[in-house]
Amino acid sequence: MIVQEAIEHYKEHQNSTVKKRTQQSYKNLMEHFQKQFPDRDIESIKSEELCRFLEIHTEGLAKSTRRLRYVQLKALFNFIK
Repeated sequence: MIVQEAIEHYKEHQNSTVKKRTQQSYKNLMEHFQKQFPDRDIESIKSEELCRFLEIHTEGLAKSTRRLRYVQLKALFNFIK
C-alpha cells in the first residue's frame, strides 16, 4: 500500500474513532509525511528514513511535542500493520 492510500484509510478510521481536535493534530504531520514519501510503498520505508523525517519536522520543538509526533507516526504504522 502506498503512503497516500495508507493515510486516507487512517483518516477514514479516525473519523469514526477520534475527536476532531485530535484529527487536526495529526493533519499537519500526515501532510508532511505524504509530501516526503509520495508514491512509496509504506512497507519500503526504512526506520532510518523515519528518524530523519522526524528530526527534520520536529527540530526546535519541545521534547513533549517531539514525542507526540513520534507517537502519531507510530499510530499510522500500527494501524496499517
